[in-house]
Amino acid sequence: MNTFLRSLPLLVLTSLPASLASACDLHAGGQFGLFHPLTRQHYQQPADFQTLSLSHTRSKSIKAGGSTFVDIRYHVPMRYDDVSVSIQGSDGVLIESPQALALNNLNGNHRLKFKVLQPGAYVIKLQIAGTLDGQPFTSEQKIDVVSA
Repeated sequence: MNTFLRSLPLLVLTSLPASLASACDLHAGGQFGLFHPLTRQHYQQPADFQTLSLSHTRSKSIKAGGSTFVDIRYHVPMRYDDVSVSIQGSDGVLIESPQALALNNLNGNHRLKFKVLQPGAYVIKLQIAGTLDGQPFTSEQKIDVVSA
């Protein structure tokens, strides 16, 4: 009897069907439903949790007196309203493209064109403002510019 009781857990474990040990339906046999956490982790985040993004190069080198550009890509989720970007260059930087942008589309690009007048280190500030879920918000990003 003792031998039987010692071997009982091993007997139970080996008799379980393999389908009980499968992963979520994106990785194996589809044993979990649509709302199981292991299934939901593979889907895109709902639009109401997405955040605004403004991406661009963080630094740029340029020859003094010459013009160059930085491409700015943005994503504005639906919960943001009246989003605008104000562009300001430090002394010695001449912004040649529009200095105020209204981000009306969900996704978009803007080419920021500027010129550096003398050799040195400069900063271009991007000030972002708008409303998020009815509340005002602001944010600031910068582009470091080095001119030789």
